[in-house]
Amino acid sequence: MLLSMEEFRAFRPKKPTYALFGWPLGHTMSPELHAQLFGASGQDAAYIGVAVPPDDLAEAFDLAKEKLAGINCTIPHKKAVIELLDGVDTAARDLHSVNTVAFRDGKAIGYNTDILGFSESLARDGVTLRGKKVLLLGYGGAASVMAYHCAREGAHLTITGRNLEKATIDLVVLSKRIIMLTREFEEEYLIKRKKEEQQNGG
Repeated sequence: MLLSMEEFRAFRPKKPTYALFGWPLGHTMSPELHAQLFGASGQDAAYIGVAVPPDDLAEAFDLAKEKLAGINCTIPHKKAVIELLDGVDTAARDLHSVNTVAFRDGKAIGYNTDILGFSESLARDGVTLRGKKVLLLGYGGAASVMAYHCAREGAHLTITGRNLEKATIDLVVLSKRIIMLTREFEEEYLIKRKKEEQQNGG
């Protein structure tokens, strides 16, 4: 089910309902996919899409807190929604991007779950990144998530693409985060090395 803002204002859920906010939203398959997932897992829940123009995001968010159990955000709301939240997880904070909002105990907490899909697919295939050389092709939103995870896991990362001018990654922010993570890994390594030397009587 895809709703306009006018329809969402009048919407009254009959069961726990989640929604995807985006603009435009005519291309999404999320309601159908989530309906199948809810059915397969035995959950009595619903999922809708709401076409939310950027200027209506604050109103839609307030309505969501009253009517919904949570929302997903897609373009162009992943960054704009942050200022409406009570808190965010580490990945969302570092990437300045939220794609999932949970409403719990009167608070709205934002998460970036894109990173889970990437990290879990690597883990499933037994791929570790620490110390590995990684070439990332592209500068888009998905690339920023992959770059963040590679940096966090201690990979040696190179990013390239066809058109730097069209890059959507904030390369300055990402570079600063990579430098900070690298320092954290170095500090962890030195602390671990010192403990090993002490244990070995060195």
